[in-house]
Amino acid sequence: MEYSDFYEFNTGLMSDETNHCVQYFGIKNGEIIRLICCMSSDNEKNIKMEQRIVKSNKELYESYIKELKYFSLSVNNDVIYDSSIDKSKELPIKFDNDYFILYGKKYSYNGLKIQKINKK
Repeated sequence: MEYSDFYEFNTGLMSDETNHCVQYFGIKNGEIIRLICCMSSDNEKNIKMEQRIVKSNKELYESYIKELKYFSLSVNNDVIYDSSIDKSKELPIKFDNDYFILYGKKYSYNGLKIQKINKK
């Protein structure tokens, strides 16, 4: 399953208010990361589990922002980038396996949050 399919499946389940994400996490094993999302259904009284294996932090974050038109990057709750106000044709961010670079500055993935921005 491609990450975009994993993302669409889980966000599709969330469009029904009777479904709830009860756990979403990743397990790193060597160079791969297994993403696991558990959704409970009030109607069906069960939990569905979906998983996706990504090869690295680089693949995970690149695939995630590719799906989003507008997004912000925060590190420890400080917004360091907002694509909705960036007029550049190319993203100023480069992902690597152990870190990412934004405007030439190297950042750790610790504390990184990527948030979708809804803009009309």
